[in-house]
Amino acid sequence: MTLDRALDFYNNYARYVGFDTRKKGSKKEKDVITWIYVVCSREGTKQRKNEQHEVKRKRSSIKCFCNAKVSWKFFMGVGYVIQSFVEEHNHEMVEERHKRFMKLNRNLDLVHQKFILDCANANIGPTLSFSLLKEVLGGLDYVGCTVLEVRNYRRDLRAYVEGADAQMLLNEMRRKKELCGAFTYEFEVNSKDRLTRLFWCDPTAKRNYHLYGDIVSFDTTYSTNRYCMIFAPFTGKDNHGRPVTFAAGLLSKENADSFSWLFKQFVKCMGVAPKLIVTDQDLGMKVAIAEVLLSTRHRWCMWHIMNKVADKLPKNMLGSEELKKELNACVWSELIEPDAFEESWHAIMERYGLANNDWFSSMFASRKFWVPAFFRDFPMSSLIKTTSLSESQNSFFKSHIFCVLKYKFVKLIPENLRGWRWLKSQFVKPIHGGFCDDEEILSVVDEKKIAFKNLYALFFEIAQSIEGNIDQINAFTAIIEEGKKQLFGSVVLSSTEKRALIENFYGSQVPNIIEVHPPNVVSTKGSGSRRKSKKESAMKLAMKPGRKCGNCHVIGHHDSRNCKKVNEKTKQRQ
Repeated sequence: MTLDRALDFYNNYARYVGFDTRKKGSKKEKDVITWIYVVCSREGTKQRKNEQHEVKRKRSSIKCFCNAKVSWKFFMGVGYVIQSFVEEHNHEMVEERHKRFMKLNRNLDLVHQKFILDCANANIGPTLSFSLLKEVLGGLDYVGCTVLEVRNYRRDLRAYVEGADAQMLLNEMRRKKELCGAFTYEFEVNSKDRLTRLFWCDPTAKRNYHLYGDIVSFDTTYSTNRYCMIFAPFTGKDNHGRPVTFAAGLLSKENADSFSWLFKQFVKCMGVAPKLIVTDQDLGMKVAIAEVLLSTRHRWCMWHIMNKVADKLPKNMLGSEELKKELNACVWSELIEPDAFEESWHAIMERYGLANNDWFSSMFASRKFWVPAFFRDFPMSSLIKTTSLSESQNSFFKSHIFCVLKYKFVKLIPENLRGWRWLKSQFVKPIHGGFCDDEEILSVVDEKKIAFKNLYALFFEIAQSIEGNIDQINAFTAIIEEGKKQLFGSVVLSSTEKRALIENFYGSQVPNIIEVHPPNVVSTKGSGSRRKSKKESAMKLAMKPGRKCGNCHVIGHHDSRNCKKVNEKTKQRQ
């Protein structure tokens, strides 16, 4: 008998009888466990800690010196044989209606693990994963675990790749590069071989850039990973107005050097810099763009600017709907000219007493970096969607050009009048010259995943069709069990084999050789603690447990200025 089968046999017996188990001790020689014994979970007594150490919370114990146990000994050529067995317990067994709360019945089997992994792939958290599992299995009584086990499994899932996730990521990118030469990735490490910078771009993203990359949005405020590395995507809009990704990066620092490195990799990958880039007001980005993207116009995103207005306004103006309407009418207007904008802006600042506000003054002074609804650096009308000079000139005549063409009996619109950038068809032309649309596209057919998908679909089709018919359910179960025996025999899957689920989740095994280590957890912009007001600090201090009064030294939540000792002294003086 194998050790896994022996342990499963005794645990199944414990589930049936109504008690939990735990491993008590074992002996190992040359990577082989030669002796092991398992006891009832209520064996022994609770160990008391040194009384000198303060106990934060007292917990009750279920241990009651129960002697029930079993032990196995390993014999070469035979396997594990029961050496001793004590059946009697000195306590009552768990009732049938409470057995689902036993620790043995709260372990995650393959069904739970596969479902949790699928939820993790879809970025669904442990709590919602448990709720979905409860619905799939038909109720809380049939789940077989609690949300705590789901959380612990997600924790173990992350711990599986602890210290190796950076190397696994680079190995996966190397594999994609081998499958598709057009896939691009670059990375850098520090002096301790820890990953600090990463850039990647696939052929589809590269094609999107050459078709729609006249204007690029670069925003690092979206999210960070477990190491607080900044996710830095290059994005834009296609001819249908949908967001598309051009490339992406991960950075450990938000400084000019990091942004310069990322922009250099972007230009090196694409072969040409964008015509215009939109960012927030980060100083490091401004320096890096001026250093690397020499011919690119840099503008600030109006959304980021206007999002700060509420923080910069005086408190007595936060609820002013009139100010809000006037600011939006001035800033977001499509037709307002620069002179009219300045006049309107100054009028609003004077009317609401904001002329001396440093932030509003600095924003107006740097208005040339703004990107309002439409870009004012180009001669265009309210219909303009790009920065192309030819398109802006053509669109100026669109209010009457069709009448002219009709009068001239022109049935086909000349090519120089077509706005290729916004055609809703396959005839859209590249914005950046020198682009070949014959790029190799990464499209590897995974036959295993297709076969598994078909198996999944077949299983759920049958399961849903027989739901409610107990005879058909039992018959289908018998067919599956017979098929399992034919595939695996009578061998019970070991914990080692179950780890294959996690390996499939990550797509690879933990490498034996690790050349690139995970980055250190870094501090990003805005990660510092917020400065609390005096009122907040006072309230937090008053609610702090165990606080002693500075005068009477009594533990409590009263203010030291109002304690009895101070009041008594005041009365004596009077």
